[in-house]
Amino acid sequence: MKNKLSLVIVNLLTITRLLGTIMLPIIARYSNVKVLIVYLVLIFLTDTLDGFLARRLNVSTIFGAILDAFADKVFGIVTIYIISRSYPIMILPILVELLITFIKTDGATRGSGIESSYLGKFKTWVFGICTILAYLVLYSADFILMLESMNNYSLKIMDIFNYILDN
Repeated sequence: MKNKLSLVIVNLLTITRLLGTIMLPIIARYSNVKVLIVYLVLIFLTDTLDGFLARRLNVSTIFGAILDAFADKVFGIVTIYIISRSYPIMILPILVELLITFIKTDGATRGSGIESSYLGKFKTWVFGICTILAYLVLYSADFILMLESMNNYSLKIMDIFNYILDN
């Protein structure tokens, strides 16, 4: 019974990320940059947490792996779509993501592995960080001014979080 409950919790985290991602365009349109960044961080953390818990609680399933991969792709496509409203060239990465999704889905139906590699996990982390930074730059003129006012123009993560929390 414990494993079934753990499995349900892990899959609910993934479904929460998927539903949260679907709500992202509304949040991006009607909220301020601080709310948007906190929302993105929460979505990103659910991605990290569901995979960690699935492995830790030994409840990894093919369904969960496919659901997680699908949620990752939807997150990528939705976030790039929002940025593409201001920068239409970003439609090209959406097309690439859709092509990759088609290729991976086709491979999965033919029996290829669906496990995440360390390179894939690294790519997800880099994508998440770049997405958050892109939203900061896209939606916040004050954030750009803060970057310009930094003496050595070094971008430190703690400076970004301090800026978000202070304003």
